[in-house]
Amino acid sequence: MKPFGVIDSVKTITLFSQEEPIKISIDGHSVEFTLSKKKDHSYTIKLIQEVKPEQETVIYFSNNYWCYAYPVGILDHKYFFKGELGVTVDNEKNQTEFKIWAPGPQEVYLELFKLDKLEEMNEEFHFKRKGKIRTVFVERNLTGYAYRFRIEGYGTRFYSTDPYGVAATRNGTHSVVFEQDKIIPEKWEIDRGPALDSFVDCMLYETHVKDFSSSWTGGLKYKGEYKSFTEHSQNRFEQDTALEHLKELGITHVHLMPVQDFKSVDEGIPDTYNWGYDPFLYNVPEGSYSTEPENPEKRIIELKELIKSLHDNNIGVILDVVYNHTYDLDNPFQKLVPFYYYRITEDGALSNGSGCGDEIAAERIMVRHFIIHSLKHWIRHYHIDGFRFDLMALFGEKTMKKIVSELRNEKNDLIIYGEPWMASFSSMKDKPFLKGSQKNLNIAVFNDELRDSLKGPPDNEQTGFVSGAYGKELDVCKGILGEISYSALLKGFASEPVETINYGSAHDNLTLVDKLIKSSKNVAFKHILRMAGLALGIVLTSQGIPFLHSGSEMCRTKLMDNNSYRSKKLVNEINYLGKYHYQVLFDYVKKLIAFRKNERLLRLKTADDIRSRVKILHAANQLIAFVINGDDKEVLIIHNASHYKTSFNREGKWHLKFFDFRAIDDSSYMVENEIEVTPISSTIAVKEYREEA
Repeated sequence: MKPFGVIDSVKTITLFSQEEPIKISIDGHSVEFTLSKKKDHSYTIKLIQEVKPEQETVIYFSNNYWCYAYPVGILDHKYFFKGELGVTVDNEKNQTEFKIWAPGPQEVYLELFKLDKLEEMNEEFHFKRKGKIRTVFVERNLTGYAYRFRIEGYGTRFYSTDPYGVAATRNGTHSVVFEQDKIIPEKWEIDRGPALDSFVDCMLYETHVKDFSSSWTGGLKYKGEYKSFTEHSQNRFEQDTALEHLKELGITHVHLMPVQDFKSVDEGIPDTYNWGYDPFLYNVPEGSYSTEPENPEKRIIELKELIKSLHDNNIGVILDVVYNHTYDLDNPFQKLVPFYYYRITEDGALSNGSGCGDEIAAERIMVRHFIIHSLKHWIRHYHIDGFRFDLMALFGEKTMKKIVSELRNEKNDLIIYGEPWMASFSSMKDKPFLKGSQKNLNIAVFNDELRDSLKGPPDNEQTGFVSGAYGKELDVCKGILGEISYSALLKGFASEPVETINYGSAHDNLTLVDKLIKSSKNVAFKHILRMAGLALGIVLTSQGIPFLHSGSEMCRTKLMDNNSYRSKKLVNEINYLGKYHYQVLFDYVKKLIAFRKNERLLRLKTADDIRSRVKILHAANQLIAFVINGDDKEVLIIHNASHYKTSFNREGKWHLKFFDFRAIDDSSYMVENEIEVTPISSTIAVKEYREEA
């Protein structure tokens, strides 16, 4: 490890080094200090005189080696800035202003380029300090110019894009001055997402731009691109695909895997693939999904067209956002304000709670400022309806509560949910945002407990309720009840049903069918299909917010790849022929979604409603039965995970709604007192009270 220091306060430095320092200089002048050892590889340095962030602080060692101390903790005392940063164009005055936050001792220059001559700098300006920020003011409209920052200091020179920039060239080599509200689709000013009475009315569908549209089976022109969401397409059997498939299925919101600019693909190579959880420019759309990655406007207008296309069809858009880490340290944060944006462990390493390295320090004032600014940018300029936070635990409770408060002030019906866990140990000081932290915040977390109780842990050979495991019934019941505190025996992590995202699979790990195949050795595939249908049926009939992994409704496989983040598109793409080959499963899921949307008893809004209306009748021996009592009806749902037909006794005359993976459209089809359930399936029946009178 190379030694370095971080300035914690005006008189305190933490030094990460195996060697003791012998001298410290501030702007070339030696200063007195005292030294105490913290750990094997770190020291606390107490300065006799105060240091300021803009002063260059150098630490010397006896072996003729030296290192810099970078302002970090000191910046949260009085050097933070609460105003707007980035580029502002004033058309009336024909002026352009650039604002950056870079409080250290470096000199920063603005370099301007013409878009067609990025190899040749056009003009240069020096950033001047103005209070807590630095500015460049140019007396003309620079819209359409590319720019970057040249940063000189700490004995080196860096080139950086603008962290607050909203447009960029291919692969993010340069930021671009762009008036984003000038490049918009037709009727963008009246574009809105679907109105919600409650978040439990959502039906979430997670997909990836390339997964959604790359396969030849989708019959799409714009394969792997934003514009695929604007097409009307069919497969070879004349079944709807892509956008038309979403409309037919009946989901309410598309959860888009990351479309913020990410660094792990070359945007100029069409067949490159990555999930996108390696962010670079947080306010810029990813260019590899654009028809013209080299054109900064195209990716912006095409993403807005995607969103408007979904909104026009009454489908909302959720962005999957990754503010917990960066791809690497070759980014604007580290170049402008070294080490401030990152958590550092006690031995001087970068914290790795994300499992990807380079963990963001969300608790720091200007990091939090950036995250909130960026999220508001997507709401204001892209009309986003909600956010899914990757590894939300790493934000910490204080920061997450601040984010929720700020965003709800911006859009009060914004959908917010995320992963209540981290991938590895974190050095964060705040309390992690885990399951339970979401209580009474009107945000949701993924219910991995229901996921695992349904099918077993995601990638191993363990089974769950639908695949024949005994003793999982009560765990499944907690999910069915929305994870609320229902009784002493059935007590989950949520205070209200809007706090749980119920799911059986997602982009991570094996797909639902692949997992069931792996964990169900020597089981016929026709039974695997029934297990998948049973799992999806439980998700769609549970209280809370249901979530589907795209393609699971038509038996999606990833060829047993449990981590396909950079696998070939053949592994990741959705095969729309599955809609034909597994049409029974698709029709079942479609009809269940419609039933859920039309039956308010499956979307109870409060924990009190669930406690008063839902009654568990049976939960043992691979059978779960429960009723939901309404004012004029009673809904009976029976989930049978055994390989044997069974029946359940419940007094009254019942309209069968779902039986053996088929919807019963004949309203006159009734059974009395005894309700049959076929192997590995669900039966749903409704009793109208007026018919009993």
